[in-house]
Amino acid sequence: MVEEAPTADVALAEVRAAIGDRVLVGHNLGSDLTYLNYEALWHDLSPFGNPALDTETLAQRLLPDLRRPSLTRVAAALGLTPPRRHRALPDARLTAAVLLALLRRLPPVDGEEIGTVSALLDWLSGPLGERQARVRRVASHLPPGTVRSLPDAPGVYTFRDAGGEVLYVGKAGSLRQRVMQHFSGTARALRRHDGLLERTAAVEHEVVGCELDALLLESARIRSLRPLYNVQARSQPG
Repeated sequence: MVEEAPTADVALAEVRAAIGDRVLVGHNLGSDLTYLNYEALWHDLSPFGNPALDTETLAQRLLPDLRRPSLTRVAAALGLTPPRRHRALPDARLTAAVLLALLRRLPPVDGEEIGTVSALLDWLSGPLGERQARVRRVASHLPPGTVRSLPDAPGVYTFRDAGGEVLYVGKAGSLRQRVMQHFSGTARALRRHDGLLERTAAVEHEVVGCELDALLLESARIRSLRPLYNVQARSQPG
């Protein structure tokens, strides 16, 4: 089925052209966005920061007694018939049907119906919304090949701004995966670091033998360089 399929960079361009800035809807959508953003960053494209609505999260709010709200289980609870085979297009159509059925169950908020997507996302606020907001704030674009040049090995990475100032130092079991997490919005450590990714213009790295070596080197680098965003993180409570 994929032997003659277009390469990821071609497919991503088509996907981006098709969806524009529209709201993305999916079941367990965060997982899909992780794969999309991984491929986007690998091909020197910006990640998908579209507003996003997860029907799994919506089902958890509206069907609180339903355990393990997989797409099939949510559909059954709503009286919908799942497709006989688990394939992309039938699942997408089922997700659309699930969304429409769930929207009909939305409760009023302060006596008024939830009538807009933004109001719905505010009511449904959660980790996915926060993650997408972080992705949208990333205005900078790293030099081509930055992510591909990072090895899948333990080490320490350094974010610098356009003037060469050290902004952030971090450790990683896989340098490539960890830096990708930052720029795809999935790194939890970046929740408090507003402005960091927008300022980052270069990523440096040093490979070490193991994760313990990375921890020790990270600590030494932070003490000697005192990066702006590491200092901020350590000065905040919690």
